[in-house]
Amino acid sequence: MKNLLRAILEDYNLYLPTRIVFEKFKYIFTSLKTGLARLTPPFSKSMIQGYYSFSLDYWKTCQKNNIVDVTYKTFTYSQTLRTSPPNSIYDRIHENFEKKLTLTNPDTFLISASNCRVIGDEGAVITHDNKLLADVSRHFRVKIDNINLHPELCRLELPKGKELPGTVAVLATAGGYNYYHWLLDVLPRLEIINNTFSDYYHKIDKFLINKVSSFTTQSLAMLEVNPDKVFPLQAKSHFLVEHLIIPSLPGELYAPSPWICDFLRNNFLKQKADIQPIKRLYISRAKARRRKILNEQEVVNCLQNGDSLLCISNSIVL
Repeated sequence: MKNLLRAILEDYNLYLPTRIVFEKFKYIFTSLKTGLARLTPPFSKSMIQGYYSFSLDYWKTCQKNNIVDVTYKTFTYSQTLRTSPPNSIYDRIHENFEKKLTLTNPDTFLISASNCRVIGDEGAVITHDNKLLADVSRHFRVKIDNINLHPELCRLELPKGKELPGTVAVLATAGGYNYYHWLLDVLPRLEIINNTFSDYYHKIDKFLINKVSSFTTQSLAMLEVNPDKVFPLQAKSHFLVEHLIIPSLPGELYAPSPWICDFLRNNFLKQKADIQPIKRLYISRAKARRRKILNEQEVVNCLQNGDSLLCISNSIVL
């Protein structure tokens, strides 16, 4: 026990996600409570054994081992995005904007496999050989080059597992309960499914999402997804799925590819033909819980400047 405590304290630092530290201390207290008895492993697997950085690596491993029920199809190939610098009152834009004027989105794809698992409220995917699929299991502040800090890899005890029969698609991802991430990170995964394995789209038994809310319900209805098939995840979720459909994330954070914008416009704007054009739109954070604008009224006055301005501050729906 002394060595375990020392190891935890040594690897703790300010950049380590709080959830990882929580999981380690939770294991200590559980062990003390049970007299260091062996914890019962769900599905006979007490911990995740490593990871695949890329889903393509997992598919290649399965091909090499003659595992035929794992399929992989590419949707779009890697592309570089070049954006225009934002307007600014300063002579030079902030360095964070400069860094993101050119971004490269990786290939998008869909992989399907049997006997995989989905863990947690962010839809982390664990393969049949008990490894994390890193590129489809996004967690903020954790990248491929430091994937060993992913909270699911740092669990010392997995939540109690439950079998989920049939064909299941995982859409949940980091921040998927948030309006922005729902629109640009979650919904486009349906487009990947629809265009890569179109015969699956209406045969899927369940769609795993982060959370059910007014805008998730409305948008899924507009995309003709049966609400009875929508299943929200929780932090303690742990499912062994008979057949899992795993669309890739549509791209890097905050860098939507043109196909994502086209998908959203084609599916949502066409149903709003009566919208009157306005010159400027400002989404206020006055009622947000955090990240508020200190001089917001000054910003609104500056933007208005005699022109038509729509300022949105209430809950957003489509």
